[in-house]
Amino acid sequence: EKDGALAPHYPWRTPRGDPMTTDGEVSYNGDPTPLINRRNYEWMHPMSDIINGIVAGGMDIAWLHEHDTLTWPLFPMMTEGPDGLYRLPREHPALPLAFSLRAVKR
Repeated sequence: EKDGALAPHYPWRTPRGDPMTTDGEVSYNGDPTPLINRRNYEWMHPMSDIINGIVAGGMDIAWLHEHDTLTWPLFPMMTEGPDGLYRLPREHPALPLAFSLRAVKR
């Protein structure tokens, strides 16, 4: 977030073979417990990579849902609702923040 707007600071797809690496004292989810292993490796996978990987693995997608909520505040501007989930502010355009899917082996 920069000046109240989303300002991505990493690519939407992780460069091949080069994970994003971070070192943090605590987890991203707000738990204040200090981490023992602080090095974190992450790969950004666009939806197309995930879906195509499932299909290539011989699976069928039973369903796919997108969600506009998260269980932690990904951005400082997010607010916690009465259900304990975090959302972008009402004045911000709605965006899918997470997804869930079910795949079954053919």
